[in-house]
Amino acid sequence: MSYKYIYIFITVLMVFTGCRIPFFPETGKPTKSHHSRSTPEGLISQLVQSYESRRLDLFEDLLADSFRFYVAPSFKNAFIAAYPNSDREAPDTALRFIDNSESYYFWTKSLEIQSHSKLLSNDKVSEIKFYSPLEISSKRYAVAKNGDTVNVELLTNGGAFEIRMTQSATEMLVYSVSIEKQVFYLERDSDRLWVIRKWYDLSSAPNLVE
Repeated sequence: MSYKYIYIFITVLMVFTGCRIPFFPETGKPTKSHHSRSTPEGLISQLVQSYESRRLDLFEDLLADSFRFYVAPSFKNAFIAAYPNSDREAPDTALRFIDNSESYYFWTKSLEIQSHSKLLSNDKVSEIKFYSPLEISSKRYAVAKNGDTVNVELLTNGGAFEIRMTQSATEMLVYSVSIEKQVFYLERDSDRLWVIRKWYDLSSAPNLVE
């Protein structure tokens, strides 16, 4: 069994898809877990569940229609070289857990889901398993005049998972992926459940070791 260690999750996803970088789960037909998204903590739990069960439906439920994923500034140069026509956005000054001096390259929900679909054709991925939890280290709430919480900004740290890939009847590759720092900006959907409107990858520069 061969091991590869990847210290930024965006790298491993490029390895598997050869296209824009998705987050992964796979198709499935089980019942959806809407109740998980009734709290910000439940949303993060559903995110982990979507990976481990490889269920695209659970993952897609997490994303707002206006969803955007923002590329880590540490990965910016490599990303621009690979995708020179990608969109960029000025920092959201309403957020407190991101670097507001940076502009961020991003992609949208449709591209995120499309990338997942491409990944699902890779039948060599046999298992995805978290061995270190994705932990919420800070939360910030935005409250309307009526006292209702309308947005939540989450800062998460840590978190790591393994991806097992079958290369042949006698060979399996195990990728170890460290997630590091992430920021999620949440809003409520029409069912008043939490969804991700913005997802910032703030992890360190990619480092792949055989």
